Amino acid sequence: MCRLLFFLAFIAGLPAPARADYFTDQQNELLRQIEHAFNAYVRGTWFDGTKIAAEAPSANVSSSVRKCNDAVAKFDQVFPTVDAKIRAGDRARKLQQRYTELVPHCRALKSAAEAYAREAQARAARAEADRQAAAAATKAEADKAAAKTDADRKALGERRAAIGEWFRKIEPYTATIQALTTSYDPKFRPRAQTSYTDSPQLIAKYKADIAEVHKVCVATPPPPPSGDHVEPHDLLAQPIEICKMAALGGDALVKRAKRRIAINVADLNTKRLLRDIQSIIDGQEPAVNDDIQKLVFDYDAWLAGMVAFYKPKFDEIDETVPADLFAAVVAIAPTLRAKIDEHARTRTFPAQPFRDAQVEALVKKKLPGTFKGAKLVKIGLSYSAWQAFDERTWVKSDANYDYYRVNQGKNRYKRGWILVQLAGHPHCQAREFIVRRVKNGPIEIDSFDGGGTFMKCE
Repeated sequence: MCRLLFFLAFIAGLPAPARADYFTDQQNELLRQIEHAFNAYVRGTWFDGTKIAAEAPSANVSSSVRKCNDAVAKFDQVFPTVDAKIRAGDRARKLQQRYTELVPHCRALKSAAEAYAREAQARAARAEADRQAAAAATKAEADKAAAKTDADRKALGERRAAIGEWFRKIEPYTATIQALTTSYDPKFRPRAQTSYTDSPQLIAKYKADIAEVHKVCVATPPPPPSGDHVEPHDLLAQPIEICKMAALGGDALVKRAKRRIAINVADLNTKRLLRDIQSIIDGQEPAVNDDIQKLVFDYDAWLAGMVAFYKPKFDEIDETVPADLFAAVVAIAPTLRAKIDEHARTRTFPAQPFRDAQVEALVKKKLPGTFKGAKLVKIGLSYSAWQAFDERTWVKSDANYDYYRVNQGKNRYKRGWILVQLAGHPHCQAREFIVRRVKNGPIEIDSFDGGGTFMKCE
């Protein structure tokens, strides 16, 4: 009994603050719950106290309204349960102040959020209306495009059918069209290896066919293009161009063809002549043939010869030889003359090792008849002995061989060189000659070279 009384007396003697601290902690926990609810709400920059910005995220707005209301509700629920003495404390007074400020703010936020929601709904409704209108417009445009595509396809089919029918009408004359294609316009090329043939029978056919094509064009004007890809150089795929061609008439097209042939021949010959001249200028060919020499030293005679050569072709089409037909050759002639003058100053006639009085006498006798007014400066032979070669005469042939009669050593020849100055030429030139004989018969001139190499007259 004494021990029990002592224990109770001991407990009764413990300090009172231990009970007071626990109570205070409980009260402070209540205040902490309110503070936590207040701190959970953070005012958004998108709310100015009256209105919520239109660009504010809707999730943030909803969350803010809920947290603001939760804070107010937490205060209303917990604060009345706090001990009056604790409510009088500084911490509780600050919470009371925050509450006082937060209540009207939350009301304003809620009201603004409701307005914000209505505006958002209105915007969504307008957006949906716009979307539906755009979808309807897109569908209408698609329907219009589909209708146009169908119409285009129908029109294309009709054009293709018309073009096909039109081509069937001119099909018998396609060979003539191709033969005259490049004569009509060089930019076009015939599909097949077909070209104009200058014969009376074919010329008559060309003219008749072109007349028939023109009749088709007048009776059935060419249909508009189908829109399909057409090779631009293919005349046979272009009805409008074919009709333009036919409108010229057969006479005009044949004349164009004849002129084109004459021009092409002249161009070909000019290119060949320019190539020969260039080889002389470049030093690849030392000898200058007589035609090129005439260009340099007797231009009027050269030009007259060229005009006479081409005149018959141009007479056929009642035209004169074009003045510029030889322009490229005339342009290069001064350069050629300069090269010839250079050769005449720097080259020397090489001494010929052999002489033959009989041969030399024959050459001197025949030279004036070949080159009128020519002056012989030097002469010599390349070898002394006559070079023999066989005469072969065909007799017959069988499945395996050709048979010839051979006359061994019947023909003989010698080669030599002369240094000669032609009439009207300022320079000398070396020319090769060949003489021949049968066995030991009389000597004859076989040939004087058709060109010479210009060099010094010494």
